Amino acid sequence: MHKFSHAQALHSVRSALFFSLITGPALSLFFVFLLLSFNNSLAGTFVKEARELVANVPVDKVRMCIHPKQSEPVAPVKPLYVSPCEPVFIDTNVWQENWDRLIRNLYLTIFLLSFSIWLLVNGLLHISVKTIIRRIKSDR
Repeated sequence: MHKFSHAQALHSVRSALFFSLITGPALSLFFVFLLLSFNNSLAGTFVKEARELVANVPVDKVRMCIHPKQSEPVAPVKPLYVSPCEPVFIDTNVWQENWDRLIRNLYLTIFLLSFSIWLLVNGLLHISVKTIIRRIKSDR
């Protein structure tokens, strides 16, 4: 009986980890890919962005567009406009670190969301609360 409960708990942990680390992020990225592919060509967008990042730039740099900060707020009655772009050369390592951090944070967020969904769908929180209450009552 005791070994069976350990096996069941191990199966639940394995199922939670698999869903949270693999299935949830894969489904999320798949749906994002589907939504982006309806808008325009993904390959064309990747090629365009790659050319903009490295065209006429030194070997260890990438080109980024930094919008200047406005010193005074824009009045809401004025029509909307796009602020001018100031092309700046940024070190490749800095650019890579920023994107790597963004991707890791996105993956961590998707992991936490997937784990929460798994807990809600499988009712594990309800089961563990029942188990704790039973143990408290049996110890009396």
